[in-house]
Amino acid sequence: ANVVWETAGLQHREEIACKTGTCSYGKYFGRGYIQLTHKENYEACSKDLFGDNRLAEKPELAITDENTWLTAIWFWNKNVAPFLKREDSVKKGDLGWSVRVINGVLECSSGPNDKAEKRLKIYKKIKQEWGIPGPATLDGCKGGLIP
Repeated sequence: ANVVWETAGLQHREEIACKTGTCSYGKYFGRGYIQLTHKENYEACSKDLFGDNRLAEKPELAITDENTWLTAIWFWNKNVAPFLKREDSVKKGDLGWSVRVINGVLECSSGPNDKAEKRLKIYKKIKQEWGIPGPATLDGCKGGLIP
């Protein structure tokens, strides 16, 4: 559901509003299937995946066919999975913690906003289509920044 939302259904590998380079992130705007954003994430991802700083030096490398999934999997394993495990989110059907880690205050400041609700709608549809039983909530999407 997060990848579908972040990419408008796998149509985009770059944050559309920032492609011109005019957004507040500068050249380190969202790229990849789980949008890698901010210089420190590009640096950490690059060091972990390649042992060097290539993604920080050339952020556009994050959207190559090979790297789009690599960066998404890196971000998920490094940043999202620990919270899902800690909060037992998968068993609870709670999409909220993943949304909170990926977009923090942008979608979860005082509770889920309309964007988080759209992610949840996608999540519910996927669960329905794949026959996955159980709840689908945004319970972890409260409070913005990760504790």
